[in-house]
Amino acid sequence: MLLNHKVTEIIHAGDAGREGELIIRNIIHQSGVKKPMKRLWISSLTKNAIVEGFQSLLNEEDTRNLYYEAYSRACADWIVGMNASRIYSILLKEKGIHDVFSAGRVQTPTLALIVKRENEIENFVSKPFWEVLGKFQMNGEVYEGTWEKDGESRVDSKELAERIAAFCHTKMAEVGDVEKERKEYLAPLLFNLSNLQSTANSLYKMSPKHVLDIAQSLYQKGIISYPRSDSTVVTKGEAEAFPAILEKLSKLEAFSSYFPLPKETITTDKRFVNDKKVTDHYAIIPTEQVTNLTNFKR
Repeated sequence: MLLNHKVTEIIHAGDAGREGELIIRNIIHQSGVKKPMKRLWISSLTKNAIVEGFQSLLNEEDTRNLYYEAYSRACADWIVGMNASRIYSILLKEKGIHDVFSAGRVQTPTLALIVKRENEIENFVSKPFWEVLGKFQMNGEVYEGTWEKDGESRVDSKELAERIAAFCHTKMAEVGDVEKERKEYLAPLLFNLSNLQSTANSLYKMSPKHVLDIAQSLYQKGIISYPRSDSTVVTKGEAEAFPAILEKLSKLEAFSSYFPLPKETITTDKRFVNDKKVTDHYAIIPTEQVTNLTNFKR
């Protein structure tokens, strides 16, 4: 094996995350090789990111706990899945069900939640209700309002609704109170994978798998950062590179209408920039390798 030859130091270049940590370290462990190791930790495949990654390699102990975490989870998956699947398959076979029953540390409680919700839907008993609607004229304008009592507008019987409507008919309306408020809406967070899939499905009806396939292809071409991220923030170092990236994007016809931006930088905005909240990966962002995607093909 290559590790047993004239190798004085190993550079672990697996995916920057728990699973990437586990795969490479397991291979090294199985080989029986115990040599000094450094960790290449990058979340994009651009030339600059790779060069910077090699210039700032992490020590082996810096990511060792990620390996322990992933290994423990893998063991738990194996212990629960292997043993629970076997015992339930045997028990069901005794009941006349000759099939393999699959159980798992994650899948079983998840399926239980789905079954619980499905039972709630099936057992739901719909009840008819009525609402009393009124039209009011004021200064030549017509307004529609809904009768309420103690904040509840639904009436259980048609007869009561009709009596309320008859009582209010032709009565003068009076404005008891007027409230005005101004609301400020925060800008949406940066994309992680689930938010990206949800948004793409809402706008373009894309399936989650289709979105992931496209994101993975863009990542492999160095156009966006690591797509399987659950983070919605970036580090300060990444944020400092945004102005240069956005400058390049502003010159592309597909994005020019979004410029100029209301803020030149978000480096000091902790809603988007927080080193402490970045674990395995930061949010999905475009890299400095800005490309015209007009003719992009997966």
